[in-house]
Amino acid sequence: MGLGRVSAFVIALLSGAVLGVTPARAQPSESTYDLSWARMEGAQTCPTAEQIRNDIASRLSRNPFRQGAPKSFEIVVRRDGERFAGTIYLRDNEQGTGAARELESPGPGCDALVEALSLAVALAIDPNPSATPRTAPDPPSAPKPAATVCPVPPAAQRHRESAPQLTVQALFSPNLLPKPQLGVAFETALSILPRFRIAAGAWLYPESRTSTRSQELGFGLSAASVDACLLLWRGYPNAALCAGPELGIIHAYVHRPVPVAPGDRLWWALATKLTFEQPVSPGVFLQWGIQAVLPMIRYRFAVTDPAGEGFEQPIVAGVGFAGLGVHID
Repeated sequence: MGLGRVSAFVIALLSGAVLGVTPARAQPSESTYDLSWARMEGAQTCPTAEQIRNDIASRLSRNPFRQGAPKSFEIVVRRDGERFAGTIYLRDNEQGTGAARELESPGPGCDALVEALSLAVALAIDPNPSATPRTAPDPPSAPKPAATVCPVPPAAQRHRESAPQLTVQALFSPNLLPKPQLGVAFETALSILPRFRIAAGAWLYPESRTSTRSQELGFGLSAASVDACLLLWRGYPNAALCAGPELGIIHAYVHRPVPVAPGDRLWWALATKLTFEQPVSPGVFLQWGIQAVLPMIRYRFAVTDPAGEGFEQPIVAGVGFAGLGVHID
């Protein structure tokens, strides 16, 4: 990666060829920018965000960064085989414009790429820097609450969404048990490919009773599940389609008449669900969806004396769920 590629990128930024902004006026040298820095998997050895800000500020002999500024740079670095690659996103929330450009390092290290990224950002901020040698600027001021929210999910948000997650869900099924019943579930998920993740969880439905003149029965259900999930689309909200087996216990209680063989019985099923996720704050998201459960072992519970049927599991049961989750980053 040579200086020519960096210069071409800077020229594109300043001329508006990539950004789509009006090139009639240059950016003031004292403009402030927000800057975020994300290291994807394999690029953890690259410098930290604070080191990048200090390097750019040293090139400009001033600190141009202010959290919440309407103009912002977002830099995402990642490892691509033996090379490192970086993408610079430049957004202007006031004008509603944005651009992106990718740079690559031919060598095995991250230093050359970081040097080019820092130079590109510094020249984009001030295309006519002073000839003063690089000196350490004043330390960046304490961050202030962000004043704007980018309407497009940035790459850093996508990086956060790929981190392991833990979700607590409230369940509702109209026909999995004799009567409509609420339940609770815990689920953890791990992304193993950009559009594919594995989820595992456990859930519980407490006792649901059904009765006639001669009998009173109760049934509960607890199980564990493993799902393979395919990300259908990424946006607000994200959507994923999941499917997998569920294995657990169906609990049978006989309250009237005197029971003969109550207790727990092995239960397993196949299930598929459609899940939606809506970020509400950094690292926290709402989750909701619907699920279809197909029991592979269907029990028929009945009282034989006096005769009367108690409960037979349906061929397919429906489940709705909603919950709150966190990304473990």
